[in-house]
Amino acid sequence: MDTEKQKSSPGGTVPGEKVPPVLTAEDVAALEELCGDVSGYFYKMLDYLDQRVRDGVRQGEFTEEQARADLELALWYAYACNNLDDYIYYYRAAEWMKDSEKHAVGCAAWYYRYSVALMYCGRLEEALDYAEKG
Repeated sequence: MDTEKQKSSPGGTVPGEKVPPVLTAEDVAALEELCGDVSGYFYKMLDYLDQRVRDGVRQGEFTEEQARADLELALWYAYACNNLDDYIYYYRAAEWMKDSEKHAVGCAAWYYRYSVALMYCGRLEEALDYAEKG
C-alpha cells in the first residue's frame, strides 16, 4: 500500500511527509487468518482493528486522524463491518471510510466497499456515485 500520508501537526497537516502504515505485516497476517476458508471471524477482526488503533495511538505510533486516513486499515475495517450484515456496522464502515477517501484514488476495492456500506445505509444516490467512480 501507499505509505505517502499527510502527517498531523499542531497547525494542521504537512503534505508529503512519510508516515509509516498503521498495519504491520504481522497485523495483516493475523487479519488474513481471521478470514477463514468458508466464513470469517469478522467480529474478532473488528475487535483486532479497534485494539490496534487504540494501542498505536496510546504508544504514539500514529494519531487517530492518521489511522482513520490509512487506506489499508480502512479496507480491512470495511471488509469486517460489511460482512457482519447489520445496519450499525454498515454505518460504522461508511463513517470510517470517508476519512480515507483522499488516499483511495485508483483503488476499486475502496469504492466498492464504501458503496456497499452506503447502499445498506439507504444512501442510494451516493452509493451509485461511488460505485460508478470505482
